[in-house]
Amino acid sequence: MNALKIRDVLARLICYLLLKLLKLLHCDYLIKDDIHVFELVRILLCYIYFRYGRQSVFPTYNFCSPDPVRRGYVMRAEEQKLEYPVSHKDFENEGPQELLLTGTQTSGELLVIRMIRAEQRQAEIQIVLRDSKGRVFVSPHGAAPHSSESSKTSINAYQALRLDISQGNKYQAGGLRLMCMEPMRKWRIAYNGMMIQAETGCAVYVSFVLLWFNFTHVMDWTSMVSINRLMKFCLQNGGPDDRLSDAIASIELCRKHLKGYEQSGYYVGTIKINENSSFHGGSAATTGQFEAGGENASFWEEKLHLRGNFIRIRHPQGLGVDRSGLKEISHQIAVSARGHIVQISTLNFSHTSRNLAFGSFVGTSGFKDSLEHVLNQQNAEAKLEDVLTSPVLQLQTFELSHEFLRSEGASLQSFKSVLGWNNNLDVSAFDAMIDGINAVGITIRSITTGVSSVNLSQPPLNILDFGERILCSTACPPHVASDPDSNTSETPSAEVPYVVSLFDSKCKNRDLTGGKGSSLAVLSELSHLTSNEAKFVVPNGVVVTTEAFRRFLLSPKVSALEKDLHKVLSTSTVEEVKLITDQCKQRVQNEPVPSCISKQIIDRLKEIFPDLPSKRFAIRSSCAGEDSEDMSAAGQMDTFLGVRGEKEIIAAIVKCWSSQFSHIAIEYKRRYGQELLSEMAVVVMEMVAADSAGVMLTCDPLTGDPSTIYITSNFGLGESVVSALADPDTVRVHRDISGKITVNQVDIGKKNVKIIMDEVGGTREEKLASSEEATDASISVHQAVELARVGTEVEKCYGDWRDVEWALQGHTLFLLQARPITFMDKPSDEEISLDMEIPARNENTIISTANVGEVLNRAITPLGIDLVCKQCGISMKQYKAKSSRMRRAPLSPYFESILKVSHHHYFIDLIEWIRAFATNAKDIQIMESLMLNVRGRVPDDPLFYENIDDPSDLQPYVPYWERTADTIHMKYIAKLNWRYNYYLCHKRARFPMDNMSVEELLDGLIIALTTSIDCAVRPHVNASNGSLLWSNDIVNYIKSINDESTVTVYGYLSRLLGSAHDVVSCEVPKVLEKMSQVIQSEIGRDNFLNASNEEALTLLKNEMSYPLSSKALKKFLEDHGHRGYNEFDPYRKPWALNAVPVVATLQAMLKSESVGLRNKKIDSVWASIKNIPCKLTFWHKLRLSVLVYFARKGVGIRENTKSLWIWAQHVIRLWCWALGRKLKAEGRLPDEELLFFCTLSELHKGLSSQTPIPQTCQIAVPRVHPR
Repeated sequence: MNALKIRDVLARLICYLLLKLLKLLHCDYLIKDDIHVFELVRILLCYIYFRYGRQSVFPTYNFCSPDPVRRGYVMRAEEQKLEYPVSHKDFENEGPQELLLTGTQTSGELLVIRMIRAEQRQAEIQIVLRDSKGRVFVSPHGAAPHSSESSKTSINAYQALRLDISQGNKYQAGGLRLMCMEPMRKWRIAYNGMMIQAETGCAVYVSFVLLWFNFTHVMDWTSMVSINRLMKFCLQNGGPDDRLSDAIASIELCRKHLKGYEQSGYYVGTIKINENSSFHGGSAATTGQFEAGGENASFWEEKLHLRGNFIRIRHPQGLGVDRSGLKEISHQIAVSARGHIVQISTLNFSHTSRNLAFGSFVGTSGFKDSLEHVLNQQNAEAKLEDVLTSPVLQLQTFELSHEFLRSEGASLQSFKSVLGWNNNLDVSAFDAMIDGINAVGITIRSITTGVSSVNLSQPPLNILDFGERILCSTACPPHVASDPDSNTSETPSAEVPYVVSLFDSKCKNRDLTGGKGSSLAVLSELSHLTSNEAKFVVPNGVVVTTEAFRRFLLSPKVSALEKDLHKVLSTSTVEEVKLITDQCKQRVQNEPVPSCISKQIIDRLKEIFPDLPSKRFAIRSSCAGEDSEDMSAAGQMDTFLGVRGEKEIIAAIVKCWSSQFSHIAIEYKRRYGQELLSEMAVVVMEMVAADSAGVMLTCDPLTGDPSTIYITSNFGLGESVVSALADPDTVRVHRDISGKITVNQVDIGKKNVKIIMDEVGGTREEKLASSEEATDASISVHQAVELARVGTEVEKCYGDWRDVEWALQGHTLFLLQARPITFMDKPSDEEISLDMEIPARNENTIISTANVGEVLNRAITPLGIDLVCKQCGISMKQYKAKSSRMRRAPLSPYFESILKVSHHHYFIDLIEWIRAFATNAKDIQIMESLMLNVRGRVPDDPLFYENIDDPSDLQPYVPYWERTADTIHMKYIAKLNWRYNYYLCHKRARFPMDNMSVEELLDGLIIALTTSIDCAVRPHVNASNGSLLWSNDIVNYIKSINDESTVTVYGYLSRLLGSAHDVVSCEVPKVLEKMSQVIQSEIGRDNFLNASNEEALTLLKNEMSYPLSSKALKKFLEDHGHRGYNEFDPYRKPWALNAVPVVATLQAMLKSESVGLRNKKIDSVWASIKNIPCKLTFWHKLRLSVLVYFARKGVGIRENTKSLWIWAQHVIRLWCWALGRKLKAEGRLPDEELLFFCTLSELHKGLSSQTPIPQTCQIAVPRVHPR
C-alpha cells in the first residue's frame, strides 16, 4: 500500500514538473486535468521536436548586414538547390519531385499545372485551363476519356511524351517547360501541345507562355506549419495506453511528408488556341476537315492575369506503392479579388485514422500565416470531411479569424496516374468568399487506389544517359564544364580517346564529341530499338573528339591563337576583324596534324571500313555548344562532302577545325557572348548516295503545332534543301492524339537543280533532266508517312521536338542529324516587355505615377529596375522590420510591396503606400494628408476606401519608444543626419579604374549599391517622412482652429511652403541663367545659337578662347553633373557624361527675348501666414510660424537628400558602364550597353561561374529599348 502511494506521489510530482516545464516553454497545447504522466511525456516530446527540432531549408537574410549575399542582392546557392531540378541520380535515394501551380481570377479564368518527376526519367504532367469563354482544356497525359455523343475520341495517355528531360534551371517533359529564371522570385511557364476540350472531347492545339512573379514571403512546410496542428495529429486519439513509439512514428510521418514550401504569385501572359485544329478522333484528318497550322491557322488569343499559389513538394519514396502509407492528399486554394489567398492542404494516411490538415492565409502584409485552427459551422475543430466539403469554415491564424464560405465544387477533370502510383487526381473549381470578398477556388484531390500496376510502371525509353563518364585532360587550353545533370559518377580516365565510334557509348558525352556527335550516337542506339514500322539507319562513322583538338592546339604555332583572337575584341572595323580571323584560320590550316591523332583516326576508320579507299565521307563540325536549345550555330562551320582518301580526310578535318575561326563564326560567337576559342569535335560519317533527301520538323515551323510534321525534300543530297539552292517539295503530315498518321497536304516545289556526289570526289550540282522530273514528287505519300513515324520515335527518344536531316537510298531511310528546334523558346515582344513585372496582389489595386513619375518617367532598363527595387525594397524592409508584425516571421527579399512595375515603367501602389507609412490607415484625415502629399488630390474611387478598410490583417504596431525615436530622427535631427550621411557617402565612394578586373568592378558595383542604400536612400526616406510629418502638423493645426476641408487647407499649405529655401533642385535653373549671361557676353548670342549642339559644346569647352564660359560649364557639371533626365536609370547618361541637353537648354534660354535673372520672390514665414485667407489670432500665427519654419526646412532637407541619392546613383552608373566596357573588351558581351539588360543576379551568376551572360537582353535592346 505504501509503495502505491509513493508511486502515485511520484507520478503527481513528475506531472507537476512536466506541466511547469511545458508552461516555461510557452506550450499552449490544451492539456486535460487528469492527464497521465506518459501522455505528458509524449506531449513534451512532440512539443520539443516541433518547437526546436525543425529547421527551415531557407537561408536567413539580414538587411543591415554588409554582406551582399545576406542582404539579398544576388541569388543564393541554397535557393538554387531548392528550386532547380534535382539530378536523376537523386531519385535513387529520395522520392518524386512535384511542382503544383494554381492560378485563378474572379472573372472565371483558371489554370492548374502539376508536374511530377520520378526515377528512370519518368515525368507526369496534368494541365487544366479555363479561358474567359468558360471553355475547359485539359492535357491528354492521363486524362480520363470522354464519351459524349459529339465525341468518340480515344485518348491513349500512355503514348504521350513523358520522358523527363529536365536539367539546369528548366523542368521539361511532354511539351511543358517550367524555367526558374530567378529562384523564389520569377519563373517562365510555357506549354506547346495538344489539349482536349472537355465540353466536346475535341483535341485542339494550345500554346501559352506565362511569367510568374512572386508577391509574398515563403511558407516552409518543414518549419512553419502550426505546432498545435502537428501536435494534434501526433497525439490524436491518444491515451495512457499509447506507446512513446507511436508519437515518434507520427513525428516521422510529419517529417517525411512535409518536405515542401509554397508561395503566392501573379501569372501574366498569353494563351493561343488554334480553333481550326479541332478534330474528333482520327476521322477528321482523313476527311480533310483538319486544317493544320501555317497559313490556314486561325488562332484565338487571350491575355491571362491570374493569381494563385506555387507549391513545390519532395515526396517520400514509395508514394502510392506502400499500402500503409499516404492514402490521400488534397489542396484547396482560393484567391479573392482583394488578393487574400487561402490554402488548406490535407494528408490522410491509410494505416491510421489520423489525418493532418494544415495551410496558410495571405492578407495584406504579404506573409503566409500558418493556420492554427480550422473550425466547422459548430465552431469545433473541423474533421477531414468538413475540411474538404463543409460550406462554412473559420480559419484562425495566430492573431485573427477569417470566414471562409464556399460553394459545392464543380468537377473540371479527372486524371489517372501514368507513373505507377495508381492514383486518381480530381480537379474541381468552386466559388467562395473570404471575409466577405468574392473569391474563386480550386481543389486538387489525389486518392491512392492501390498498389501500382506493372503495366503502368514501365519507364519511358531512356538512352540519353551514358554509363561511363570521361573527364578530359585539364592541361589543355579550353575549359570543359562538367555536365550538371549527369546521373553517373565522374571517374577520371587515364587515357581520353582521340577518336570514338558513333556506336560507342562514350560518344554520347557532349563534352567529348560535341552536339552533333552526341546526337548521332543517340540516333545510332535508337536505330536498333525501333519497331519495323519506324526503321531507319544511321551511317557508320567516327568522331574526332575535343581531346584531339586540344592536343592539336598544343602545337607551338597554334598555341598563340587565343592571344591573336583577343585582338578581335578591341577591333571595331569589319575589315580588321576579317583580316585577323583569316590569318588565324590560315595558320590552323597550315599546321600538320600530330601523328598520334592522324594515326588513331585512320586506324579506327580502317577498323570500321576495311575498304576505306573506296568510301566517301561527310566531314562536319561538332562544337560543344552547337545544336543546343540556346544556340544552334547552324551553317556557321564548314562542311565537306564526298571526301575520299586518307590524306584528304585528315586535311578536311583540319579545315573543319579552322572553320570556327572564320569571320562569320567569330562574329556569331561574339554576338552570343561565347568563348572565341571553343571546344570542337569533328564527325567523319559515311556518305549516302541519296535518291532524295531533306529536312523534317516534328512540329509546325510557323506555329509550333505538334500535330503537324513538316517535311521538305528534293532529289539528290539534302544540301540543296539546307542551303536553299532549290525550291523543295513540302509535305504536311498530320498525326492525331491517338498516334494515327496521315498526309494532309503536298506542295510540289520548282526543283530545277539537285546536288549529287561527283565521281572524282566532292559534290556537284546537276540540273534536272526534264520539266516532268522537276514536277514529280521527290518522296511518295507512303515514304512521307514512314518518315513521320520515324520522326515521332526520334521525338519520343529526345522528349521534345526535333529538326531532323534525312536521306532515302532505295527503300532505306537514313538519319543524318537530329537537333532541337530553337525557335520554340524565343521570347515575344510582349514577354520581353513583361519580364520585370512587380505585380499587385489586389485585382482592383490603384496605382499612380505620382511622386515616382518625376524621376522615373519612361521605360527603365532591367538593371535599372533591379537596382532601384533593391534600394527601395531593402530600405523599406529596414524600416518595416521595427513593426511587431514583421518581427514575427523572417523577412525575405522575394517581393516588393510599394513600388510596382508594368512594362518596364514604375508606379506606386497607393493602398500599400498608405499601409506602409500611415500609423492608422483607417484614419481618413491621415489618409487624405498622405494622398495630397503624394499625388496632389484625394482619390474619389469608392474601391480605394474599401480596400483600405481591410480586416484581413492587423495594423502594424511599433513600440512607443522606437516610434518616438523615429519621430525625433525624422523631424528634429534630419539635417544633422543628412550632413553626416553626405560626408559618409562621399567618404565611402570609390570610382572605377581602367586596370580593374571584372571581379573588382562587380565588387565595386555592389559596394556602391550598399553605400547608396545606407547613406542615401534611408536618409531620403527619413527626410521625406519628416517633411510629411511637419506638413501634417500644419494641416492638423489649421483644421483644429478653422472648419475647413482638407483640400482647402492643403491649398493654404502650398502657399506657406512655396517659399521654401535651401532647395537644391531650384539652384539648377538659376545657375543656367547665370551661364547664359556669361555666354551672351563672351561667346555672343548669335554665334552660340547658330552652332549645332555639338559645335556649341565644343565652344564651351574651349578654355583658351572662352575661359569664363568654360569655367562656368565645368563648375556646373561638378555640382550638378549627376543630374539629368530619367536619372535613376543607370543606362541613361546624365549631364556629366552627356552635356548636349545642357547646351540645348542654354540655347533655348538665349532664344528668348531677354536673358536675365528672374529671381523668384521668397516670402518670409510671417508674410506667408498673413497672405492665407484664414482667420488666425496673433498666438495662432505665432505657433503656426514655428511649424512653417520647420516644415520649410524639412522641404529643403528632403530635396538635399534626394540629390544625394541621385549622386550615389551616379556612382553606381559609373561602375556599371566600366563593367560593361570591361566585359566587351574580354568578349563576354558584344556591346557594353547590353549589360543594362541583365539583372544583378544574372551578372553575378554569369561572372562567378564563367558562363556566358544571358542573351535574352540582346533581343530586348532593339525591340523594347530602341537605341
